[in-house]
Amino acid sequence: MREKIAEGIRRLPKVAIGDPEDGVELMAKCQMTNFTVKKKKVVGVGSQHLANCKMMASFENGVVSISVRGGRPFMVSVRLDEMMALLKEAADYRNEKFEEGSEKDGEGRNAESGEEE
Repeated sequence: MREKIAEGIRRLPKVAIGDPEDGVELMAKCQMTNFTVKKKKVVGVGSQHLANCKMMASFENGVVSISVRGGRPFMVSVRLDEMMALLKEAADYRNEKFEEGSEKDGEGRNAESGEEE
C-alpha cells in the first residue's frame, strides 16, 4: 500500500529486493521540448507539449529520476545531492533578487525612506 503524504507525493513501500527503504514518487505534468538541430548543433526550439511524468527520489539510492510516459517513453536520473544543490542555489538567487527588488519601489525611490535615488 502506498501512503499519500502531501500534494500527491507518495511514500513507496519496499516490495522487492533492491527497492529502497525511503522511495517516494510524484505523478506530474512536464514540459517536453524538441529542439531544431542543424549540422549536429541545436539552433532553436522546434516544438513543446505537456506530457505525463513520474518523479521518484530516494536518499538511500542517492538519485532523482523523471520518467516520461507516452510517445517514446524514457527516463532521466540525476544524483540527488546535485539536484538539491541546484534547487538551493535557485532559491537563494531568487531570495537575493527579491530582496534587491524590495529595496526600491517602482519609481526609483528607496522603499524604506521614500527618498529619490
